[in-house]
Amino acid sequence: MTNTTTTLLPPFYAESNSTLAVTSTSANVAVGYVGDVLLLQNDGYSTCYVALGIDSTVTATAGGTTTAANTGSMPILAGSTILIRVIPNLGYVAAITDGSNTTTLRISRGTGV
Repeated sequence: MTNTTTTLLPPFYAESNSTLAVTSTSANVAVGYVGDVLLLQNDGYSTCYVALGIDSTVTATAGGTTTAANTGSMPILAGSTILIRVIPNLGYVAAITDGSNTTTLRISRGTGV
């Protein structure tokens, strides 16, 4: 018989929730300042590109169509959910899609995981 140890991750506790209707024009939303984790969920059928910022001037850029470094903001594929650690003074998330695509980005800020 083999002994195994299982390490459980702490659960995610959402402190604030926001929704962003994502279009081909960059838009941003305040996400609060409590917690060091952002849960980003792309509920639609199109990839969106996300940028993080400390104020409402943050803008996102759709991904490039060529192979190059630093083209576009961070992509979140359609139907995907990601968790990222953030700095305390980050308070805004911006997002954009390419072409005439649209999607919905659900954002929760909290602690855990």
